[in-house]
Amino acid sequence: MVQPLGPDSDPAWAVREAAAAAGWRTAIAEDRADFAPDLWAAVHGARTHLRALSSAATAAGAAGSPGGNSRPGCSRIRPPLLLGPPAAAVSSSRPFGAAYTDVSEFLLGDVAVGVLLMESNGAFEPESEDWDPAEVAVQLAGIVDGMDFWTLRSSGWTRILLRVVSPAITGYEPIRHVSDDELLFTEEVLGRLGFHYSGPWGAHYLAMHRLMRDFSTQWAGLYFVADSSNDLDGAFADGYSDYDYFGGPQVMTTSTHGGDGAIHTQTYAAHEFAHLFYADDEYYSARVPCTSRSGYLGIQNQNSDFGSCLLRIDCIMKDGYLPATDSCDYSLDQAGFEDADGDGIPTILDTQPLAELLLQPSKIYGRATVQPLPNQNPWSTNGSVMSINTIEGMVWRLDGGLWKLATPLDGAYDSGMEVVQIPHPGVGPHLIEAVTRNSAGNLSPVVALTIP
Repeated sequence: MVQPLGPDSDPAWAVREAAAAAGWRTAIAEDRADFAPDLWAAVHGARTHLRALSSAATAAGAAGSPGGNSRPGCSRIRPPLLLGPPAAAVSSSRPFGAAYTDVSEFLLGDVAVGVLLMESNGAFEPESEDWDPAEVAVQLAGIVDGMDFWTLRSSGWTRILLRVVSPAITGYEPIRHVSDDELLFTEEVLGRLGFHYSGPWGAHYLAMHRLMRDFSTQWAGLYFVADSSNDLDGAFADGYSDYDYFGGPQVMTTSTHGGDGAIHTQTYAAHEFAHLFYADDEYYSARVPCTSRSGYLGIQNQNSDFGSCLLRIDCIMKDGYLPATDSCDYSLDQAGFEDADGDGIPTILDTQPLAELLLQPSKIYGRATVQPLPNQNPWSTNGSVMSINTIEGMVWRLDGGLWKLATPLDGAYDSGMEVVQIPHPGVGPHLIEAVTRNSAGNLSPVVALTIP
């Protein structure tokens, strides 16, 4: 099985395609070349098999909704990091303006997901579950397919990379516990991988920041799976089987999803993963009203079954099972895919950067900054105003001459704000103009500076 990787390991990762289609959508990172072909063959075969089984089950009339139509909503409010962020390195790929705990604010850009298949070693209590290779392949196949549900609807704006830890060792048998015991075993799992923090949830954020640094992604999440293949109801002791937290840090599922069976893993993966990026539940028993707003743009939940909403169609966030179900515009827009003007650029990224010129006695500096939209998410813990856009370049010209590309002081255009130095032309009068472009392809207004 894929070996656990501690935070101090730094393998040369090879990324392989997880989808048959070209381009990186959802892929699995592998660090052992001798194992990778076996993993790949098993996952690919399981994906094909699962699609056929889940199609047949859906056609036969699978009832209910992901998470169970008779239980409350499966999304929970993100817990606070009580002791504050630890002194740890932060990836340079992080979104401009993002706080330490802003790990999954909208589903655009690159996302690293740590998939941890928890395995008890019987150290603290009797073990009753054991992953076998076939079960691992089924889980990974379903998770890849579930996340591809979103990448395939992102118009190329979203990519997901999985780091798999299997077995993720714990001394507990997770399925024997109530869901509120989650920190008991998840923190132990992360501690065995080298992530230690004195307060609740801190180890989770350390692990996610490690993922973002390793893979240079803007976002990250953790996806824990408790083996329930021998459990009668496929649920934790309090009846929960699949749930997560709005905005992170984790998804928690059982391998058989409360009795629905592992063949529906793709459905549960798609549904629960979307909650990390603030897509709301829409099935009736979740009781989320039509006017409830969520996501960075504050999109209403107008496809909910709870109330007289503007839309009432099948959707992965309510009754639908893959591969038959689809998504609705409200869920897509809550996750961040809205393109209000139809120009192919998501609204969140379709902003105009700002160019500035600053005159010093003997120097001229240019500053280029992305301009994020306001954060309208009522569930956001920090309310950070942020963007994954970066500055792609700043050009300038003197007295209406040829445009020249300025070199950023830090040597590379790779962040949301860049500072450049422009040669001072000496005694004027002179006119210096500058313009910048962001990674969405949008230009700033031309800014001018007159030197007397």
